[in-house]
Amino acid sequence: AIDIDSGARGVNILLVEDHPDQALVVERVLKRFQADWEITVATSGPACLDRLAIGTYPIVILDCSLPGMDGLDMLRRIVESHPASSVIVVTCHGDERLAVKAMKGGAADYLVKGEQYLMTLPTVVDKVVEQDRVKRALLDAQRRLRELTQISLDLSMASDLDRAAQILADGSRLLTRSGVGLVVLLDPASGLVERVATSKLTIY
Repeated sequence: AIDIDSGARGVNILLVEDHPDQALVVERVLKRFQADWEITVATSGPACLDRLAIGTYPIVILDCSLPGMDGLDMLRRIVESHPASSVIVVTCHGDERLAVKAMKGGAADYLVKGEQYLMTLPTVVDKVVEQDRVKRALLDAQRRLRELTQISLDLSMASDLDRAAQILADGSRLLTRSGVGLVVLLDPASGLVERVATSKLTIY
């Protein structure tokens, strides 16, 4: 998965391709471009959904020309069931109208299999990886803002200093995603400890 805090380049990519030789070539091209990318191959639509059900794949490369599979329907199922995954749709030459429908259906980008396909694919994947990183960072910032807003609201309604200290301790544990929150309140005049609170217990 993408590390939105450290900027790491590692990312799990699910490649939906029914030809093993083509899948191997694509995997080598992508790994040559970015060695930290982890490529998993699914050879059919059902196999793709099975993989998504048990693993986290921020990027899905979906070949819409797989036999026995409606590419747009598969895209819809991925977008609806796994909204955290960004889908790059791959079409055959002459299926540009399908690509347009795919973009309207929620695809992050599309590529046409042609002479430049293997040269262009790594750049497109890298662009979508960056878009995904920014999207996840934005969602994380929005979540933190909601949590801070709730903590501020709870503080405004605190009946006493003990309750305020407990709210801050609980809030610190929530915001840092750690196992414990600790707050120490000092008397501004004396500098002495006024209250000490943990996320589970208040000590007087």
